[in-house]
Amino acid sequence: MKAVVLARRYAKALFELAKEKKVIDQVAADVNSFNATISQNSEIRHFLFSPEREIKEKIEVFERALVKACSPLFNRFLAFLLEKRRQHIFSEIATEFNVLYDSHANKIRGVVISAKQINKAEMKNLNNALAKQFNATVDLQNEVEEAIIGGLILKVGGKIYDNSLRSHVKQLERRLLAEA
Repeated sequence: MKAVVLARRYAKALFELAKEKKVIDQVAADVNSFNATISQNSEIRHFLFSPEREIKEKIEVFERALVKACSPLFNRFLAFLLEKRRQHIFSEIATEFNVLYDSHANKIRGVVISAKQINKAEMKNLNNALAKQFNATVDLQNEVEEAIIGGLILKVGGKIYDNSLRSHVKQLERRLLAEA
């Protein structure tokens, strides 16, 4: 079974349980926090994925470490994943969980790519304009890519809006070559 399909099933089960127990916001925070931790900390990632460590040991370590930091539901879910030896798809589970959570919370995530860092006021204006456009809360991240020269590339709501100087130059180049 493909990892994404399996991850979607686990994410949906966790999402539905969290919604039922009315701890959806806490579990969403736990999922994202844990995902960020394993992405950024190579020691924790190695411990989690290492075949040299017993599953029981991993469960005990994570239960002790996360008992105060995470919800009981998330802790049980993580132990369940470890017991089923599915920890290797946690990142995909987190992605699928966020899709469900964002839909539930009427939230859209996006990325705005610019040649230089966008200041907070401009990001706020862009967020507000997009919130009106999509009739949802918008969570934008700014990525700097000097190669676009100027303008913006916006990836939001499953679409890409490219208003970069690089793309305008390429379009102009194509037109000039076509006319030649």
